[in-house]
Amino acid sequence: MDKIKSNQYTTWVLIPIAIAINVAVGQIVLVLKLPVFLDSIGTVLVAVLCGPWAGALTGAL
Repeated sequence: MDKIKSNQYTTWVLIPIAIAINVAVGQIVLVLKLPVFLDSIGTVLVAVLCGPWAGALTGAL
């Protein structure tokens, strides 16, 4: 049971960090005028580490 609580805690901590990464990298791409879409790196990171539902929540937020 402790492992499940620890995993949920990790998920809830990673979601705002991933959103900040998305915004920061999106701004960098915008400023440098790069022809790529890198503003979803945080979403992919959360989806890989915590599962698709957490990734979907991160992307929606």
